[in-house]
Amino acid sequence: MTDPRILTVFNNIFELIFYVLLLVFTIHALIVSYHWFTYGDSKKISTTALTLYLIGGILLFSTFGIALTIL
Repeated sequence: MTDPRILTVFNNIFELIFYVLLLVFTIHALIVSYHWFTYGDSKKISTTALTLYLIGGILLFSTFGIALTIL
């Protein structure tokens, strides 16, 4: 049988990884959106690309968050 303390440690490590990745994603999204809107040719294309990027990120982080909740 698995020791509950080990599961708690793993759960805390996975939660820390989740929040660090969320922070990295947010910073990366801000940097990318700045460059897309500053150096891009079309605001419409930049907005579409940013929307798709954020939707994809939200789906991935939602899945990761649900998996953490189940774990």
